[in-house]
Amino acid sequence: MKKLVLLCCGCLILFFIAVPLSMGDKIKKILTVGDPLTDNYIQACGECHMAYPPQLLGIQEWRQIMGQMEQHYGDNAELDPETRQQIMAYLTQYNADNSSSYLAKKFRKGRVVQQGLPRISQTAYFLHEHDEISPHMLENNPGLSSMSQCQQCHVKAEQGDFDEDNVLIPGYGRWDD
Repeated sequence: MKKLVLLCCGCLILFFIAVPLSMGDKIKKILTVGDPLTDNYIQACGECHMAYPPQLLGIQEWRQIMGQMEQHYGDNAELDPETRQQIMAYLTQYNADNSSSYLAKKFRKGRVVQQGLPRISQTAYFLHEHDEISPHMLENNPGLSSMSQCQQCHVKAEQGDFDEDNVLIPGYGRWDD
C-alpha cells in the first residue's frame, strides 16, 4: 500500500512539473533560435522591423509576402536571390502549417481572407486576442505606432514570447486581463 501511495505521489509531482513546462514550451518558444537559417532571417527581416516568428503565418501567406518584396507593405524590400532563397527555406521549414506549437495551431485556424499582402494583425486569432484593446489606447500614443509592432507591448516578442504576463502597453502600463 505504501508503495502505491508513493508511486501515485511521484506521478502527481511529475505531472505538475512536466505539464506546465511543456505548455510553456508550446506557448512561448515559437521562434526557433540558433540555426543559420534563423540568424539569416532575423538579420535580413529584422533590419527594418521585428522578425516575426514564422509560425504566425502559413506557407501560402509567406510565399505571397516573399513574392512581392518590391511592394512590401509600401516599401521596396527586394533581396538578393541567395538571401531570398535562404529565407524561403526557413519559412518553408518553420511556418504555421509545419509547426506543432500551440500558437501556430491557433493562428492556422480561421485565417482572414483579405486584399493585399497577408497581415498577422488581421488573422482571426490575433483579432480575438486583441479585441479588448480599445482604439483610444493606440490613438495619439507616441509609444505605439501600430498593432503590427508586437514588441512595443509584448516586451519579450523578439524571443518568441507573447505571454500576457509580459505585456506593457506604452502610456498605460502592465496589461491585466
